[in-house]
Amino acid sequence: MYSISAAMNPESPGPLYITDVTAGCFAESIINLDDITHIPFLEKAIKLNEKNPDSTIIVSGGKGENETISESEAMFNFLISNGINENKVVKESESTSTYENLTYSEILIQERNDCYSVCIISNNYHIFRIRMIVNRLGLTANFVGVKTDWKTIPVCFLREFTAILKDAIRIKE
Repeated sequence: MYSISAAMNPESPGPLYITDVTAGCFAESIINLDDITHIPFLEKAIKLNEKNPDSTIIVSGGKGENETISESEAMFNFLISNGINENKVVKESESTSTYENLTYSEILIQERNDCYSVCIISNNYHIFRIRMIVNRLGLTANFVGVKTDWKTIPVCFLREFTAILKDAIRIKE
């Protein structure tokens, strides 16, 4: 569902963590890899990993009711099928929301007890809300937005607007 990605700052101390935070479920689509040739946020993670060979990719997302595998498993499969070493990918499969994706991914990073940089990769329309959540959690990260297919922009922005309102109500409670 969502994921956090490692920072692109080559001068940053310690490991670089690459995670993807995506709005929407791609698990069913990614299961049949023959049908998937272009997943921009995962392709961006692959490119960042190539530029930062010591980086770790965290894929985050649970399994929905109608899904046969978790989103993190689907993203893991895509990355491995595109040449990423499976030892460089950490799966977080419990999260069910952007907030949980970010929180649980941060816990995985902190468990490694090292200095790190974090960069979040997501669809460009999703970055604003991710940044809001990251700030609320007191985390530090860089952000990379990937282009959204123009045909899906109206639905995506409407979904994000609704989620931002929901987050605002949750903050006040």
